[in-house]
Amino acid sequence: MRYSLYGLVLLALCGFPALGEEAPPVVPVAEQAAVAAAAAAQPATDKAKVVIEAPEEPVPPGQLVILDAQQSIGDQFLWSANLPLPAPVGNWAVDSGGRLVHFATPLTPGQYAWTLTVLKTAPPVSADQQQVVIVVGAPLPPPPLPRLLLSVRDVKIAESAGVGATSGIVRCEAPVAEALTVTLTVPADMPLRVPATVAIAAGEQAIGFIVDVVDDQVLTGDREVTIEAAATGYEAANVAVTVTDDEQTPVPPVVLGLVLTPTTVREGVASEAKVTRQGGNPAEALVVMPTTSDATEATVPASVIIPAGQAEATFAVTSLADSEVDGPQSVQITVACAGEHTPATAALIVQDADAIIEVTAMWGIAVYESGDVAKYGPTAAQVITGTRLRELNPKFTWLPADRDTLDEAGQVPADIKPWLLLVQDDSLELPYLFLVDQNGRIAWQGKLPESVDAVIAEVQKHLK
Repeated sequence: MRYSLYGLVLLALCGFPALGEEAPPVVPVAEQAAVAAAAAAQPATDKAKVVIEAPEEPVPPGQLVILDAQQSIGDQFLWSANLPLPAPVGNWAVDSGGRLVHFATPLTPGQYAWTLTVLKTAPPVSADQQQVVIVVGAPLPPPPLPRLLLSVRDVKIAESAGVGATSGIVRCEAPVAEALTVTLTVPADMPLRVPATVAIAAGEQAIGFIVDVVDDQVLTGDREVTIEAAATGYEAANVAVTVTDDEQTPVPPVVLGLVLTPTTVREGVASEAKVTRQGGNPAEALVVMPTTSDATEATVPASVIIPAGQAEATFAVTSLADSEVDGPQSVQITVACAGEHTPATAALIVQDADAIIEVTAMWGIAVYESGDVAKYGPTAAQVITGTRLRELNPKFTWLPADRDTLDEAGQVPADIKPWLLLVQDDSLELPYLFLVDQNGRIAWQGKLPESVDAVIAEVQKHLK
């Protein structure tokens, strides 16, 4: 049974019914008003008054709750649990004086409410009533804010796009009742520019804006820029825009390299050339243009391609049989390419191989390391005397010389100069032997045999 405050005052005057008794007759409204007016006219100190000490919110889960009304003024106390969530049945009890409410076990997280009515039954009669709300556990979260929605026409724009590079729209989920100011921001160190604020008019739902791009003339690479929209009472929104950099990474010049294998060939024989590259853009194929200093002695292809992702390529350098007795020839092979680069050059020695050897005369030219002519050993001394060789052919001439041989004028003797030039790049293993016919053509060449007999055997192959 629940009573109004006025009903409780009348009950105090007339006495509460015992459990199971019938309630007293209903008091006419006019009398209720008279009683209420009389209670209101009493001095404050004589009136009933509710004073409740309750724990601060929120109450930690697991803590016992006590509601203390000992400071209240009155002689009868009526507690009742009410909405939104009543306390569990049997979990709470009131002390004998009605001024303290105890809880036998901790309340589960939630929200609870109790109403305390205090009556002062001694004349003049009065009553007071107050509700207390207890929150156990975390406070209820606030309702979610309405959201702003933000979009742009282009999510990827070039740094060179300039003014009006793209546009954007900021929206609300519903039309606004009053004009809404929206703040737009981008990081200060980023190349995008947006208006500081835009306003959505009352009754409208969206507003557009222009996005500009500033070209900073600095190589930064592509950057992702976040535009944010914020307004009071709304959840902020953002959108990402990628600004592509129009400055290019400088490409280092190409440095070419060239290696020939072998570096000395007879006429009509090819040498393999390996061209290498450093710098440039290795992700792109590179067209290399080989050239030769003497196309009558050696030829090269018009172009060679180093494939994308590769650092080298090979091509053939083909020596030509020119049917001319011209002795050994040095040919410069050069590789170059378009754009800024460093070319590379390598020398190829083309040995003459023309005609059948006329062996009516033959030279044996032995080339030693500097000062090693006499150090080559007894075998060399026997070879150098040439006695046995001359017996083979009276016109056979033996010319021992070290690599630094000079005549009295300080010049390399003309008759051995071409052969010394062949060993200037250390490509031949010394001591080295050239067998040359009377026309200056090489009949045989190779490392100087280690015995006189071996030398004689080689010479005999070319003598009639």
